[in-house]
Amino acid sequence: MRERDGRLSRSNEHKLSAYKACLRDRLGASVIFPEDRITVSAKNHKAVTFAVKDIALRLRECSERKRDGQLYYLMYDIFTFEASPAAVKRFYYMGLEGREVGK
Repeated sequence: MRERDGRLSRSNEHKLSAYKACLRDRLGASVIFPEDRITVSAKNHKAVTFAVKDIALRLRECSERKRDGQLYYLMYDIFTFEASPAAVKRFYYMGLEGREVGK
């Protein structure tokens, strides 16, 4: 049941987290529900996008997988961006030289 302020009660919140853990174990994968997503403001989308791209570049260096874009699409499952998808994509695929210039 939901309380008046729109949040779950403590016992129901505990049950929900237990069900999520059970689902994660059965599927063998992470489950991200809409209420678990993090909202990134238009002011911070550039920094978050650059940070995720840096992680992708580091993982590519130490892995055999060379396909780009896997972390890009996963980023949209984790975060809700207030900026336009075109702006987020532009900053994600921007080269290191472009970052310094800021274009």
